[in-house]
Amino acid sequence: MPARDDILNLIHRFALYFDQGQFDEALSLFAQGRFRVGEEEWVSPAHMHQIWQNILILYDGTPRTKHVITNAIVDVSEDGKTARCQSYYTVFQSTGAAQINPIICGRYDDRFV
Repeated sequence: MPARDDILNLIHRFALYFDQGQFDEALSLFAQGRFRVGEEEWVSPAHMHQIWQNILILYDGTPRTKHVITNAIVDVSEDGKTARCQSYYTVFQSTGAAQINPIICGRYDDRFV
C-alpha cells in the first residue's frame, strides 16, 4: 500500500499548499504533469500558475480557502508503474467578515506514472 499512501499524501499536500498560498510549491508537485482546464484543454504547471494569477483573489497572500477531499479511490497497476486516483473536492472560503462558505465542488481524476 505504499504507492496508495504516497498518492493520497500528494493530493492532500497539493491542497494544503494551495490553501496556504504556496502556489509554486503546489505546482512543483506535478512539475512533469499537465492540468485539465475545462473539458478539452490541457495545460502545463506554468500555464496553470498564470491562470491562477488571473482569477484568484488573495487576502494577505492566501486565497483563504480550505480544500476538503473525500471518497478517494486509488487504483495502482499490478506492475506498480501507473495509478489513478478519483476523488471529490469541496472548496470553502472565508473572505473576512463573511462566514466560511462552499464556493466550488467537483471531481478530481488524477493519473500517475
